[in-house]
Amino acid sequence: MTSAPGRASEVRVRQAASLARLRRAAHFAQLAIDLLGSTQAADEWLSSPSKGLDGKAPCEMRYDADGARRVALVLLAHVGIRRARQVKAIGVKGRSEASGRRGSVRE
Repeated sequence: MTSAPGRASEVRVRQAASLARLRRAAHFAQLAIDLLGSTQAADEWLSSPSKGLDGKAPCEMRYDADGARRVALVLLAHVGIRRARQVKAIGVKGRSEASGRRGSVRE
């Protein structure tokens, strides 16, 4: 049987681990808001299943080190795809026919 001081120590360790996971989850919620531009967009992304997370929503992931890394990679990929679509929508061309330089932007 575990002694009372040993049990209290185990409880503190579990509480510290839970707090660390909670902090990671809060960090990703804020990061999603910052990168996606609104609380609504972040809420939608956090609660939607993702292929990159094996069909789980980011909010369903365990926020241990591996889970946090996977959520971060999927979020950054999602933001990159959205930004690429936005850039395409405003008319960024890969190569300017006239100058031959890369990255010309139509205004």
